Amino acid sequence: MSWSAVIGYYILALCTLPLAYLSSKGKAIPRKLMIWGLRIATIFNLFLSIAIACTVILLVSSGLGILFGVYLFSFIFVIGVIIFLLGFMLSQKRESKTGLRA
Repeated sequence: MSWSAVIGYYILALCTLPLAYLSSKGKAIPRKLMIWGLRIATIFNLFLSIAIACTVILLVSSGLGILFGVYLFSFIFVIGVIIFLLGFMLSQKRESKTGLRA
């Protein structure tokens, strides 16, 4: 693993954020939360966890970076799922009040 690969993973992680912004532009707030939650829990999470784990491995020269990456992956995944569920619950609440879908 070289530093150029790690930088590539950071760039891939940062490129997912504008994609999430563009795909949620002009949508209702519950739909935005659902899109952002899915993007964070899947794509952004994967690339960021790999990048940070590889950075730790290169700096410390130890296999503990893999353990750190696994914990970080789980933590960010849970955050993304919570954001998605918040959007889903808001969507259901709005649908039950107005009869309209978000």
